[in-house]
Amino acid sequence: MEHSDDLPYCIKNTKEYLRRIPHKGIGYGIIKYLTAPAHKKDISFTIKPEIGFNYLGEISQKKRAVFQHADISSGTSVSLSNKKLNAIEINSFIMDGQLQLEFNYSTKEFKEETIKTLTESYINRLIDIIQHCGMKKIPEKTPFDYGDLDSSIGDLEQIFIKRKRDRENPLPDSYAERDALSCIA
Repeated sequence: MEHSDDLPYCIKNTKEYLRRIPHKGIGYGIIKYLTAPAHKKDISFTIKPEIGFNYLGEISQKKRAVFQHADISSGTSVSLSNKKLNAIEINSFIMDGQLQLEFNYSTKEFKEETIKTLTESYINRLIDIIQHCGMKKIPEKTPFDYGDLDSSIGDLEQIFIKRKRDRENPLPDSYAERDALSCIA
């Protein structure tokens, strides 16, 4: 993957990618799982991701909460005869102010050592991201932050480089450049 070793770029690229998903992806599940086949005959659902991510939100431990987390196992939440949607499923949630991760996988498909290596790598990368973002004094902007849906991160970086070299050019070339100027001028 291009730029995979460039953490700041990966963060900005992910931010841009997620922001460009229409309606934050809410319609995908509705169309795929709840819409009658006659109404989705022109839509293809051919992508089969290997890994599924699910953020479950913050789970309260307050005594007055209607539902509380139990430390005992509830058993399987999905029938064992049900076909898995993803080879690996990563569920995450916040409990008592801490991020919790659950990796679900088939022991018929993966060795425990493989998932352990994946889990450790995933956690280490999350720590890298948290440390990187925690050291930032100001957020790094992306084209979407300026309302520019046509420019890439590279385009915006070129604008900043150009402006750094020539701060006296009064005519910006694009909306992103004009808005970027207001931040660096």
